[in-house]
Amino acid sequence: MKIIVFGANGRVGSLVVKRCLEQGHNVTAFVRGNHTFQSSPNLSIVQGDIYDSSSIESAIPGHNAVISCLGSWGTPKKDILATAMRTIVPTMEAHGVQRLVSLTGSDARASGDTIDLINRITHPIFSLLAPKIMRDGEEHIQIISKSNLSWTVLRSPVMNDKGRTMYKLRDRRPKPWHTINRNAVAHALVDLAATNDHLKSSPYIYRD
Repeated sequence: MKIIVFGANGRVGSLVVKRCLEQGHNVTAFVRGNHTFQSSPNLSIVQGDIYDSSSIESAIPGHNAVISCLGSWGTPKKDILATAMRTIVPTMEAHGVQRLVSLTGSDARASGDTIDLINRITHPIFSLLAPKIMRDGEEHIQIISKSNLSWTVLRSPVMNDKGRTMYKLRDRRPKPWHTINRNAVAHALVDLAATNDHLKSSPYIYRD
């Protein structure tokens, strides 16, 4: 497959690129600024900016799937996910690129979610502590879910480097104290991009 990875030089994105290459995919790494990728015959680097729609529009055509590992933490406006999807989604639709897999936090709500008691408590707290981050994640889900694409949004709890890379996907939101290995998230994103599993849904990732 030909896969383009947005946010490729981030902590998860770099692992996604590595995993794609390990599985024999041809990868385009969409990066802003410096990167540390080693040269590979199956890897192309595209320098771009999420706020420059033309750089996105020129990068997507010719790919079979798009993986977004973008994040708004540490950015000035904290609107990276939604801003990117306002260009990524219509560009994919225009060029017949169907498979989209995107990553966001597990507290971001999607239409049709079952809201348990814990989330009724934690969601307002997180929305108060990081309102722009929460709004960005949820708005990006809304943009994707209204599209005609074969999409999946993977929702992840706090990531770290502990535990195994094995994972499972569920429809039930993880508890606030749950964590997941960062490599497991990268593996899940690549596995989803290469299949039609969990189409038009927003599953949560758990340790297995």
